[in-house]
Amino acid sequence: MSAQDKSDAARGWRYVEKLLAEENAAGAPDTAFGADELMAAADAKLAQRKAEAANAPPEPSPPAASPPGIAPVVPIRRRWTRPLVVASALAAGVFLYLIVQPPPRVGSAPPDRHTTAEKIRDEAEASCAARQWDACERSLNRAREMDPTAEEEPRAMNARKAIAAGRAGVGVDGG
Repeated sequence: MSAQDKSDAARGWRYVEKLLAEENAAGAPDTAFGADELMAAADAKLAQRKAEAANAPPEPSPPAASPPGIAPVVPIRRRWTRPLVVASALAAGVFLYLIVQPPPRVGSAPPDRHTTAEKIRDEAEASCAARQWDACERSLNRAREMDPTAEEEPRAMNARKAIAAGRAGVGVDGG
């Protein structure tokens, strides 16, 4: 605030005193008003207005209800609130379900040990037929490590007999 704004009340009071002094000089009755007398007069006026307001008749109340032939207005948006909340909750649930699921497997499952051992035994038979006894024996040993129960099958037993006979220089059929 500027200095001029602060002193407006003081300047106003001086102006009132100046007017009262001029009025007294013009022949008005000699009455002096002080600040206490003015405050007392303002308090009296305020009390008088409060008493008048207390004695005033009450204002009429607004009309009660609308006539019976008019239906109440229902907001249209209200009926969509519940389905919208349910739909958004379901969408959030589906989204969370999809996030939590592991990604789908790509490719095929690895073959079981029995199938792999059978393929290795096929390779061993081909090696035995070609009279490659070391390769045949290595393949049979690998197949036995993968599937030891199939070692008692006639196919594996015949291949082992062929390896032993081939290394000994004797034919498989004994001749």
